[in-house]
Amino acid sequence: RGESATRLMTQLNIPYTGSTTLGLGVATNRDLIKRAYNMAGLPTLRYEVLTTNASLDDLLHVFRTFVHPVVVKPVQARASLGVRLAHSFEELKEGVASAFKHAKEVLVEEGVKGERAVCGVIEGFRDSKLYSLIPTPNKFKSTSHKEIERLARLAHEALGLRHYSLSHFVVTPKGKVYIVETDAQPELHQDSALVTSLKSVGIAPQEFIDHIISLTK
Repeated sequence: RGESATRLMTQLNIPYTGSTTLGLGVATNRDLIKRAYNMAGLPTLRYEVLTTNASLDDLLHVFRTFVHPVVVKPVQARASLGVRLAHSFEELKEGVASAFKHAKEVLVEEGVKGERAVCGVIEGFRDSKLYSLIPTPNKFKSTSHKEIERLARLAHEALGLRHYSLSHFVVTPKGKVYIVETDAQPELHQDSALVTSLKSVGIAPQEFIDHIISLTK
């Protein structure tokens, strides 16, 4: 379900699960996500947004001042579509050119060494206003776990999301946690990160679905 379907259901006054049109609009725009994170004081990676008017000097500035490798992403695109890792200037140019095929703006994000993690948030579950699932993979120090859960809740609120979300993080070897992105419509298939997280805390997928549906009533 995309923004257009959500907008139509809103206009027809049809109840639906998940975030509103406004929330989806923010959560599918990587620039707006970063801006919301920064306004809320969430630790995020340095980034630069390039438009189709970007010059060679603009790319050189990014290449010379950012920690490498950098990640090149279309500003508006779902999941990993058009996302590339660039170690060299040539890879950066190629990555940006490729990303422009998917969006009118491209985000270049500074690289950082660390382990990737995800953390889901569910509204109104288990007597919590915002219930955080155990971060996946479940292998970090307790302090990092708590920080990931805290940031996932803050991100859900900062982006104006509804019912549930899944945030992505990177944890450095020293335990510093950075939030990377938040998915307002995480996948719910058997092997998805959200379903794996649900099962890790004893929540059956059907229990989750029933709860989310109850929030629309």
